[in-house]
Amino acid sequence: MEHIFVEVLNRSIAAGWAILAVAALRLLIRRAPKWISCLLWAVVAVRLVCPFSLESVFSLIPSKETVRSDAADLDGNFVDSGIRFLDDAVNPALRRSFGSAAIPETVEDGDAGAGPGIGREAGADAYLRTGTGVNPAQRVLSITGIIWIVGMGILALYSLASYIRLWRRVRTAVRLEEAVYVSEFADTPFILGITRPRIYLPSGMPEEMRAPVLAHERAHLRRLDNLWKMCGYALVCVYWFHPLVWVAYSLLCRDIEMACDERVIKGYDAHKRRMYSEALLACSLDRRGGFGYPLAFGEVGVRERIKSVIQYKKPRFWVAMAAAVACIAVAVCFLTNPVGSEDGSGEGQSLAAGADSATEAGRGNGSENRYAGANASGTNRGTVPDGQGGDGMDGPGGAGTGGDEDKAYKGGAAGEPDGAGGTEVTSVSGDSAEEGLTEMEAEERALREALVSEWAQAFVERDGNAVQRLATEGVADDLESRDMLSGPQGQRSFGLSSPWPEDADKDAAVYEIAPEYASILYYARTSEPHVTAWKERIFYRKQDGGYVVTREELTWLDDISTLKEYSEAYGYFGIDGTAMDYETNGLGEALNSKALLSSGTDYQDLFQPERAARRLLNLDASEVKLERIYEEPGEINFYVWLPGGEDSPMPITMMQPYGREGIWIPKDRRVDVIARFRRTDWDEIRDRNMILVNEPGRWNHVVLIAELPEEGIRLYGYNDVECSYQGVAVEINEDAFYFDWDYTTDRHLLPECYWNGEKRQLQVALNSYAGHNAAAQALHVLEYDDYGVLYDSDWLEPEDMQEMLQNRIGFSIDEETGRLRLLDKRDHTDLGTVDIGVHEAEGFGLELGMFSSFSLGEDIKLLVEPGYYREGASGAEYPDDMPTLEVEILLRGGNGNRRLVDFGEIQCIPGGDGTLSREK
Repeated sequence: MEHIFVEVLNRSIAAGWAILAVAALRLLIRRAPKWISCLLWAVVAVRLVCPFSLESVFSLIPSKETVRSDAADLDGNFVDSGIRFLDDAVNPALRRSFGSAAIPETVEDGDAGAGPGIGREAGADAYLRTGTGVNPAQRVLSITGIIWIVGMGILALYSLASYIRLWRRVRTAVRLEEAVYVSEFADTPFILGITRPRIYLPSGMPEEMRAPVLAHERAHLRRLDNLWKMCGYALVCVYWFHPLVWVAYSLLCRDIEMACDERVIKGYDAHKRRMYSEALLACSLDRRGGFGYPLAFGEVGVRERIKSVIQYKKPRFWVAMAAAVACIAVAVCFLTNPVGSEDGSGEGQSLAAGADSATEAGRGNGSENRYAGANASGTNRGTVPDGQGGDGMDGPGGAGTGGDEDKAYKGGAAGEPDGAGGTEVTSVSGDSAEEGLTEMEAEERALREALVSEWAQAFVERDGNAVQRLATEGVADDLESRDMLSGPQGQRSFGLSSPWPEDADKDAAVYEIAPEYASILYYARTSEPHVTAWKERIFYRKQDGGYVVTREELTWLDDISTLKEYSEAYGYFGIDGTAMDYETNGLGEALNSKALLSSGTDYQDLFQPERAARRLLNLDASEVKLERIYEEPGEINFYVWLPGGEDSPMPITMMQPYGREGIWIPKDRRVDVIARFRRTDWDEIRDRNMILVNEPGRWNHVVLIAELPEEGIRLYGYNDVECSYQGVAVEINEDAFYFDWDYTTDRHLLPECYWNGEKRQLQVALNSYAGHNAAAQALHVLEYDDYGVLYDSDWLEPEDMQEMLQNRIGFSIDEETGRLRLLDKRDHTDLGTVDIGVHEAEGFGLELGMFSSFSLGEDIKLLVEPGYYREGASGAEYPDDMPTLEVEILLRGGNGNRRLVDFGEIQCIPGGDGTLSREK
């Protein structure tokens, strides 16, 4: 037992130096991407877990074996820390302590064979070396080993008990969507589970907070943070006695959260980051949760994380590179042992500081190292020389030396697996669907994708040799005639000096792969800095089992003057998050600095939003018009009018992310209805003494859409020149609560309301799905939380309602009479029949929910008018005598936190009584 404990103790001491180094380095790379800090903790984990380590002259670990369990059998040195003055102070004290506890009186007095003149300390050394009696050092190590095992077991049992207790509390959680559950016992959002992790949200969480919270928790799952944190806690259980391990775990949790925050907000604007920060603050945990608590949204370092989110700026490339180099340096210096240290803990293998005899040192150096021996006997199966495949086979995709027939693409570059490397293929059309493909078709598609991926990478990286290898001689000749391909054979260069794409991962996007051609969008950069979109289409054909490029067309979208060109540049991927996004592509700050420092007129266009839009989006100023739709400080929404799109303007938003004196940059259109509604002058609205709106046409101002005068309740709908029929403010006794709802359509059907005074519950049915061949409502049930805030506790959208109805209501057809019979799948209750003249069920189906409404009150009912459709029919049919179904809505739960979980009883109302009106 003591040998195992000493091994663990020595690993913890060596890892302690790594922890100190990582903790210090974290302070120096605060501006680097946060995931690098997480990677640094992997160095500590490897040091704690790995039973052996290589030796290196670069190692900064003073000693690998600081505590020696066999010191009493060698030279009496219990500690070999590698720090001379520390060893000289500690070892004599330990020898005196252990010696006085173990040496008999005869030894103390100088006899017992010790010889004349041997004092107490020398006698102690002699006694320890002879092995006479019980070695006190071994006894101490045995006791501490037992304490270590007990402590490890206590922590493990505590963690298991905490996990089980939490799991039992959330067993009654209600599924909100895939892997997302809502529980009244959850105080904060968190992830629970190992093989099938789930996200749990508090039942009282406001709807507007869910998007940032779910984005954060899903980022945790994509990064496998739940597993990494569990591994970290396991190491804490093993090394619980080492305070630096607890510090490392705490900092790891903090870095995990900040890395996850960074991954979520890297594409956010300032407003979204502010909302994310508010969600962080609202979900911050009471620290009583302890180290065993699962991943939670507001778990650690909330104040620091909020500051980091609000002040977030994309790390510069050189900062990330410097941090990566520092990470490698830490790994080299702290994952290796100093030259001459031992990797094993075998008997008699310790190297004593100032060893008494060359024999002992030679025995230690010459003995077999069990770890090194195990490693040396293995075979490296994963390394294949460049240009060669495993097992003596040639590597795939090697360049041929003959004509076109020899250059058909069959895989990745030489020495790579088939399809390895290259630009990631993002196919949004063409033949990318997995379903319905035969094995041969899937192989053909994979070959096309691999060709397109490698072509895009070769294009961006100016790899003329690869371009020539992937194309026919005709394509190569054409590229040479356009001065795109030049240089002698084997040393071919490709491309222009500027502009040009720089990064294959960021500046190239494959958006279409068809059987005969593919389309690629490139983002070319200049040193100004400026970005221009290019569209390339390559054509290919099958040749000798592979594919070869037979034609290449490149279109520069640097002077966009039509809707078609605008769509090709920005229609597939938009602006936000792409290389055209100056806020996230690393160019915006540089461009802003140049513009502010410039004394000339070169950058003056960027300080005026219309001219900045034309310049940065490469729009033809003579053909393209911009119309301001909505303005607020630092943000203006525009319609971009282009020839060929007179009825379809392109919406964009121009923003000033670098301050009121900074430049304007383009973004995808953004509308925050709730934020706009909050800025409304409520005194002015109340002074209008509005009545329910009944005017047709497009509304562009706040209107009264529902009221319950006896209860002092009014519902207002938001509209402005840009946004209509979206955004609802519920006013109850002069308190206003805002909801991002679509509340009507062009048919102007207003919402229905009901106030349940006993439950303090407001029920709202919105006619937001009313149009041609549809008349369905959305249900929202509002309740107060413990803080007096009205929140959307339950809702049912028509899409969810239709799915639930399809799962609940079935049918059968009497082939003799042609009658359709509806039935409740739950208990097979007959819900009515109707003669439809159909005598077989093949190609037949029910339509449920397109015509439906809610009956509000103490009990909420859903009224549904079923229809049916036949194979090949243009739409559903609704017979006049089709029975109307009345479905009971069940709101289950307690303490005011409810969730819609099921339908209750379903009853049949005879058809033909006009219960529901429909527009066919």
